[in-house]
Amino acid sequence: MKKLLLALTMLLPAAQAAAGVLQWSVTEKEDPFDNKGKMTLTYIDSRDSGVLIMCEQGSGKITVRRATSFPFDQSSPPASVVQMAIIVDKGESHLGFASTDMLGTGNIGFDMERSDESARRLLNEMRDGKSKMFMKIGEADPEQFSLRGSTKAAQRALAFCF
Repeated sequence: MKKLLLALTMLLPAAQAAAGVLQWSVTEKEDPFDNKGKMTLTYIDSRDSGVLIMCEQGSGKITVRRATSFPFDQSSPPASVVQMAIIVDKGESHLGFASTDMLGTGNIGFDMERSDESARRLLNEMRDGKSKMFMKIGEADPEQFSLRGSTKAAQRALAFCF
């Protein structure tokens, strides 16, 4: 029984990686109404939470979204705008303000927009990064996300978004 549990424990990370969990993946969608596509870089860290980087083809801007597993309480909503900081490895700190929204899941989401050179620098750092992306929202403790798969994802986003 112990060997079976040990084997299952060792296979769980491999199964998660195969399912796109704990690594960056890319989705492209065409929009026939405006002839521009939309791209989403996704890092799923649990069933209800993750990080998304979204852009429209050729727009020159990105939206970084942190989807949390915390429910949005409409009777006591969170602050509508909070400070967000992102650091890739030990590089530049990307500071900005994120709007707080209720996501389709009923959970809290934070969206920060980056445009032009700021967006390009963040994607370049993700492409060239070696280890982790750190994100701090408001006064919460920093969170860290692996850069596994970010090289190809960010390279595609740079070509698509700019």
